[in-house]
Amino acid sequence: NLLSDELDRVGALIRKTSDFTGILPTGPAHSGVAEILHDLRALYGEALFARRGIHFELRTSPNLPAAAIPPDSLKQVLLNLFKNAAEAIPEGGKLTVSAVAGINANGSPCLEVRVVDNGPGMSPERVQNLFAGGARNSTKPGGGVGLPVVRELVTSNGGTILCRSQLGSGTVFQIFMPLAA
Repeated sequence: NLLSDELDRVGALIRKTSDFTGILPTGPAHSGVAEILHDLRALYGEALFARRGIHFELRTSPNLPAAAIPPDSLKQVLLNLFKNAAEAIPEGGKLTVSAVAGINANGSPCLEVRVVDNGPGMSPERVQNLFAGGARNSTKPGGGVGLPVVRELVTSNGGTILCRSQLGSGTVFQIFMPLAA
């Protein structure tokens, strides 16, 4: 069922995304973050990380409050970040994903999802332009649009995404999403 639901989600996304205007999914307006993180690890952990010799660590509580972002949007955000991390982290590396509540961002109670890798890191110039629309952050055909999509999905749902990186020390993405009402 999990695989079938994910194939349906990806198929619908492909049908909608001839341009960026169709990327905002419909459906529930809130997400169970812990459940989504565990589902994505079950679906993609082996292919993206284990086969490449990358350790994937997930730190979350099953009692996290729901975040004010549709499940399809949150899945796409996390999947894009996971895919980028898998491409950057060398064999033997590590990706740690955590989710915590009780964060106050911009005066609102939020949930934070943090994606931390020990890959090669990025220069300050590259970090500064990561989310720029039209920027190509990849030399691969069709690459380079994932992070602008991530930013659009997060911000259109009232959230904030930050990136910190240092050459030789890895990269950290922090996503702050308001809690669902």
